[in-house]
Amino acid sequence: MRGYHIRLIAQRRTDISPSQPQPADTYLPSLLFQHLPAHKPKSTARRNALFNPQDKDYRFGPIRIDWVDFEEMSKAPHIVGKEKRNGRGTVEASFIPQTRTKSGSTNLPEGTVHVFRDSASKPSQEELESIASTSTTDNSDGVMLGVLAVPSWMTPSDFLTFVAPAAEGMAHLRLIRDSQPNRSIAVIRFLNPADAAEFVEAYNGKPFNSMEPEICNVVHVLSVVIDTEDSASQTISRFHSSQSSICPVCRYSQTLRSSHPTSSSTRSTIPIPFANPSTPTLSSCSTCSSTTNLWICLICGNIGCGRYGRAHAQQHYENTTHLYALELETQRVWDYAGDGYVHRLIQNKADGKLVELPSAASSTGIPPRDGALGPSQADALSAEKIEAIGIEYSYLLTSQLDSQRSYYEEQTTELRSQVGELKGLVERLSVEFEKERTNAKEAALWRESEERAQLADVLKDKVKAEARAEKATELAKKFDKELKEERAVSAGLMKNIGKMKETVEHNDAEKEGYIAKIRDLEDQLRDVMFFLETKTKIENGEGLEAELAGGSIGIPVPPKADTKKKKLRKR
Repeated sequence: MRGYHIRLIAQRRTDISPSQPQPADTYLPSLLFQHLPAHKPKSTARRNALFNPQDKDYRFGPIRIDWVDFEEMSKAPHIVGKEKRNGRGTVEASFIPQTRTKSGSTNLPEGTVHVFRDSASKPSQEELESIASTSTTDNSDGVMLGVLAVPSWMTPSDFLTFVAPAAEGMAHLRLIRDSQPNRSIAVIRFLNPADAAEFVEAYNGKPFNSMEPEICNVVHVLSVVIDTEDSASQTISRFHSSQSSICPVCRYSQTLRSSHPTSSSTRSTIPIPFANPSTPTLSSCSTCSSTTNLWICLICGNIGCGRYGRAHAQQHYENTTHLYALELETQRVWDYAGDGYVHRLIQNKADGKLVELPSAASSTGIPPRDGALGPSQADALSAEKIEAIGIEYSYLLTSQLDSQRSYYEEQTTELRSQVGELKGLVERLSVEFEKERTNAKEAALWRESEERAQLADVLKDKVKAEARAEKATELAKKFDKELKEERAVSAGLMKNIGKMKETVEHNDAEKEGYIAKIRDLEDQLRDVMFFLETKTKIENGEGLEAELAGGSIGIPVPPKADTKKKKLRKR
């Protein structure tokens, strides 16, 4: 992960004196992670860049630092003592680690925020000593990480809620806000490098929420410098670093390097078209009609919204490969291929030539001049470089215009082919429509004739049905008369059947009585026969049978039915 340097440049107040000190609601710290006072938060809304009555730098604006300090109580142990119940002996102590946080907001003087990205090459020892002696950084222990492009709606509490699982390893949190929307930077200091590595792995590329497209971009912060002049950026240029003004679309580093094929000797910072269209009063995105954060294409003039809207300017570049877009509010130009701002081309009023404006990261030192008058050898070399840059720009602009012409020619050819296809389609549809209309008329006539024939058949069927209905009525009357006669006959038969049933039931009852009598007589006959046989055996018998002589035999009387029912009820 390539390292980044953050520079907070505050505007120097020339009117501060012992009689008129710095306002109490602003504070300029020397270190980012030092103890900061708590102020009432001021608005950091963007100012109108076109209205600047005091001729101030348009980059300068309100800066606020929202801070949270985590104090681990284990450094100052919290001891809780209690005496023994018996009131004697020493006091027993128990260790209770606690974590406290302090938070607030600190308003800084107006200024700007620079972000520099380290190049691949490492600085030498002399350069390290030079940067250490000429700049003031926070050299405290720990690892600093930065989160670029924190959404403007996110407060420190919201950010800590988002990174809640990793909050235990944090020592300090600083949320730097300036006048640009969604350009807030969160700087986090970890005491343990392992916690910082876990934070990068867990949150780099993670969206802040499921409803917005913003994602968490975590970078390694090497240093944070707070100064009142732009000397820090000049020092960083000797440190082989390039300024990374935050891109409003992709949020990646923005360096001013050439991306088109040229010779290595002429490769340098690419100037861009110096057209300076004025800001329209009612400009809007050509796709979504948004009126904020607008960018205009310098090749074709298309207006699209930036990353904080729906990124239609980025989409226009992807569709047309037009490299340059100008932000209407700040008049800054973005190079999509070079991935950086390139609004540094000015025109010399004397000869009309293009001159490159030195960047803020370039050195401002002036080489000594000799006593001779007229242009020196360095001036001639600079003129040759400027002329080479102008030629390179001309080639680049020509290639861009050629690509624009080819793009429009392709679009025109595609539209013509589409129009031809649409004409053929319309002709085919017209022929098919005429055929369908003719077929529909013929079908309507055929259905009308069929309906007439069916109507005649229906009328004939109606006459026949009426005749059948009259016949059916006569038959119904006849059948009704016969039904009444049948019912009378049936009533007589039912009476005779009832009488016959009564006779049969009477006969059945008499039959059952006779059968009962026959069974009673059979029982009596069996008893008599048994008596006679037994009597004969006793009279003729010997032994035990002789002993039975003179005895009597009795038949037990069966119990009455009513007595049995009473016993059953009792049970």
